[in-house]
Amino acid sequence: ALMYKCPDGDVTGAELQACTLWQGVIYAADETGVVSLLPKKGDAPKTLIFPDLGPSLRHSSAYGAQG
Repeated sequence: ALMYKCPDGDVTGAELQACTLWQGVIYAADETGVVSLLPKKGDAPKTLIFPDLGPSLRHSSAYGAQG
């Protein structure tokens, strides 16, 4: 999950939902372009894929009312 300007301390579910910009599965791609789930251990992948991150940020409070 990617969060932005979340309140400190105990928060409600609605407050967490309001400050969560993106939530989803992170994928990894190797040098040959094979996409798989992010590995639990081992070397860090060179490429990460965050599905729908761009549109999620574009329509979020982090982008701002004026763009």
